[in-house]
Amino acid sequence: MPRCRIPVTAALRETLTRQVRGQGGFQDLLRDIGERAKSDFIVLTDEEVGRIRKYAQDYGEGGFEDRLKALIEAINTYYV
Repeated sequence: MPRCRIPVTAALRETLTRQVRGQGGFQDLLRDIGERAKSDFIVLTDEEVGRIRKYAQDYGEGGFEDRLKALIEAINTYYV
């Protein structure tokens, strides 16, 4: 069940809709969220929030992980 409804700002949309290269679970997640970021809100399930937090925090700094910093801040604000 969706638990986190994040309003998409222009800055968040720009960050999340950048092209993703490569294949793998993390890239698939970024592509999926990038598609959702084209609307006014991103709705995430508990499982998705957990995956995002894991990728953004457990794997350190890098090109893809840096894209999620703003999303993590939004999750921390809007996650119930």
